[in-house]
Amino acid sequence: MSLNDIERKLRKQAGRVPKKGFAGKRNQKLEVQLPEGTQTTKQPLRTIKPFAKLVHSIPDLLKPEAQITLQALYDCFSRAGVVKEGLIGDLIWGFEQCGIPRQCTAAGLEALAASGYLKFQAPDNTFIEFSSDQIGKAWVRYEPKLLQNLYDG
Repeated sequence: MSLNDIERKLRKQAGRVPKKGFAGKRNQKLEVQLPEGTQTTKQPLRTIKPFAKLVHSIPDLLKPEAQITLQALYDCFSRAGVVKEGLIGDLIWGFEQCGIPRQCTAAGLEALAASGYLKFQAPDNTFIEFSSDQIGKAWVRYEPKLLQNLYDG
């Protein structure tokens, strides 16, 4: 879809039909006034390490299921270029689609939580154990121990 098509669609949605030959304005400036006292310090740009480096940072002391699960997480992060948290059911299903058995992923997530790499957060925002009845609706939240190995620099 071209820029003109997008502009035309937005104007029609707003109730205005553009004139024939209307090209629209490009390179418009947007100015924002921040409230007094707002911090505007720039944050350093962090990039995810290449997958080969991430895999070598997985501790040998972790259970094999945890190593497989952590490797699969690192693979997802490096392919996507971003780190995203998700529902435990979605992670288990996604890894199963890649050939990792559900039981292995579940055991790996449980072992990673026991080792301090992640936590499970219930819909009511409380942190729960893997054995909880609410685990099916829980979000996987990454802990600093997992995140510190992800980024270069």
